Amino acid sequence: MIYLDNAATTRPLDAVAAAVLSALRQAWANPSSAHRAGLAARATVEEARATVAAYCGIEPHGVVFTSGGTEANHLAVLGLPLRSGTRRIVTTVAEHPSLGRAAALRRDAEVVTVRLLGNGSVDLDDLERHLDPSVGLVALFEGHNETGARNPIAAIVERVRRKAPRALLHVDAVQSFGKPAPPPFSLGVDSAAVSAHKVHGPKGVGALLLRTRTLLAPLQVGGGQEADRRSGTENVPGIVGFGAAVAALAATPAAAFAALAARRERLARELTARIPGARVLAAEGESLPHIVALVLPGVRSEVVLHHLEQRGIVASAGAACHAGSHALSPALRALGLADDEIRATLRLSLARDTSDAEIEAVIAALPPIVAELAALERRA
Repeated sequence: MIYLDNAATTRPLDAVAAAVLSALRQAWANPSSAHRAGLAARATVEEARATVAAYCGIEPHGVVFTSGGTEANHLAVLGLPLRSGTRRIVTTVAEHPSLGRAAALRRDAEVVTVRLLGNGSVDLDDLERHLDPSVGLVALFEGHNETGARNPIAAIVERVRRKAPRALLHVDAVQSFGKPAPPPFSLGVDSAAVSAHKVHGPKGVGALLLRTRTLLAPLQVGGGQEADRRSGTENVPGIVGFGAAVAALAATPAAAFAALAARRERLARELTARIPGARVLAAEGESLPHIVALVLPGVRSEVVLHHLEQRGIVASAGAACHAGSHALSPALRALGLADDEIRATLRLSLARDTSDAEIEAVIAALPPIVAELAALERRA
């Protein structure tokens, strides 16, 4: 199988699977227990926390383990404080639902949304128009899960600090984490949501990362775990697996990420050259190195996926977390795509272990499939 749905989830590394199994066998006690077995489990959690923190350049206290990226975005958008004198949250029209829908639940704030440019990144002029001293939180994606667009974080930080000096800045880094770098805390970002299963770790674990010791109101109360910021017995095997995935990420040479980006560029270039009328979303701006979002005119991406899978190639028509929903993507609408173009959008997403041979196989397989299906549509 050629697996090109890595934006949905990645295959766990062997080292991650081994770390999870070891934790299940050796660190099975409750890490809040004061006996020897509990202390051993606690030590594995804190070792993983230190690994994640070191990779991200923050204090271990700044790593709040969660059940994944969705909870991390919720915890940030609903739990970060609006400083005195602020009352507005600024986000974009195309956020992942775990951020956008969470912001709408915040009753103590007015939520305003910013437009995107045609390249899929935030419209900086529109952002600046919405910034003023009343803004307490700016929350937006670093890299987009559907289009692959990457936001210009340095330019965003500059505008936020100048126009909304009391605002905290949160980024949804679930797709961008480790591709090729940790969240841009050095630029002035205050918090970031990340998820282990997007970087070859296990599902069901992620983290809200905090640059400083910012106050955080918990969404779950109970036993006071995670410094009373996220109660509930810690998922020790998941956390250990997350730590192993981040350790592998930190040890990955820069050349591997350059090769990933080169494969992505070759895939986009060859497919648009061989498929008449095809275009790549977010092609004009900075993009993530692993996502190619293609609009394939004259076909429906769901049918294309069926034909690809018959040839042993797996991809997706959109974000997997939207599966089962018949609503068309708001993010793709925000780029100005018509309904038929949204239905014709195919997402191919690579991983560090995607090979050149796999890329060549997709380049060979997809154009004739699209040509055949487009011809059938014209005759229908």
